[in-house]
Amino acid sequence: MPARSRSAKSPSSGSRSRSRSKTPSRSTPSKAPPPRFKSRPPRASSARASSAPLSLLNLNTWGEPPDLSLRLSALTSRLASDRPSALTLQELFSPFSRRVVDAALGPLYHVHHGYCPLPSLPVVSHAPAVLLFFAGRLLGIGGGVLGAACVLMLPCSILMIWNLVVVKVFIPSKYSGPGHTSFQGSANLFLKEKFDDARLLVQMPYPHAIRGYFEALPSWSLGSLLFLFFQHTFFRPGFLLSEAREKATGRKWIVCNVHLILGTPNPKRAKQMQMALEALEKHAQEGDVCVVAGDFNVQMGNDDCFEQLRESGFQDSMKLAGGGGGGGGGDTWTTENKYVPKGKGADSKPARIDFVFVRGGQGSGGKHEVVFGPGQEVSDHFGIRYTF
Repeated sequence: MPARSRSAKSPSSGSRSRSRSKTPSRSTPSKAPPPRFKSRPPRASSARASSAPLSLLNLNTWGEPPDLSLRLSALTSRLASDRPSALTLQELFSPFSRRVVDAALGPLYHVHHGYCPLPSLPVVSHAPAVLLFFAGRLLGIGGGVLGAACVLMLPCSILMIWNLVVVKVFIPSKYSGPGHTSFQGSANLFLKEKFDDARLLVQMPYPHAIRGYFEALPSWSLGSLLFLFFQHTFFRPGFLLSEAREKATGRKWIVCNVHLILGTPNPKRAKQMQMALEALEKHAQEGDVCVVAGDFNVQMGNDDCFEQLRESGFQDSMKLAGGGGGGGGGDTWTTENKYVPKGKGADSKPARIDFVFVRGGQGSGGKHEVVFGPGQEVSDHFGIRYTF
């Protein structure tokens, strides 16, 4: 979900266009809390683990219909063969997507899914909020405030319309089936061969106040109106926090899978990162390997969230691998990907918007690589694999 923007995107739509600006944000950084550690000696496991180096792979799977079944099959087959030590995946929205992942990778991995159900208010209840926002912008009034007030005042009784019309008619398809659609859609996986004591710590959609869709409005076009309507109504991005313990050393890993709001600049993105870091620090202990990975929806240097990570002791995996860690190179959003629209404007500019940040571990000297690249695409994003 992705700095890029999606326009006129509904759950049944198979295309999206995004715009991205490289203008650095001038907002005041929202400070992340300093690392807080508690001492606890590592506990070795009696299980014998493989001696292959540990690695983490991150990928936004693009949970939309175009070739979804084929893409997920190719993705899970490759992962089952390569067996990265840990995985952070985004946009596994549909029950179909989660079933494919569980069936192919469940025997090999401890799997943690983030689940956020359908919005508590029906889709039609958000239309006045969006319209009031636009009216407020045109009249110079606080449209976001008016829209939020409108949503709060609408009766929940019209939820019946949502259940009867949308859930029973439009959502069921070969891409859903039994189960529930998750509007968060993140997953953390730990290889059973390498890890035990895997545990889901926190799964949290971002609160309404910092979701940031109104701030991400790309333009005043009809497409932007539809974009805002569907994004604001359906999607509940957030973060997923898990822990697991290495079998070989007893060292604990804490992995935070984030999916941040789109738009450059967007001041709500830093607030989302702050929320995720605060949750991570509550569980961090001295000697732990801490990872923050996911779809940041913004390039390096264009947002305060990167400074928050640095202040909390995290380093970009590309920099750890000797690649400099700047904005160029290692692009994960590019028209070299056959699923990325070849249109004009910012969408056609290559960008690195997916990241792995590490604290602890073996320090520098790892390997950072782009995976599922040209000719091997399984998503509109390329993936990142960092080997420690």
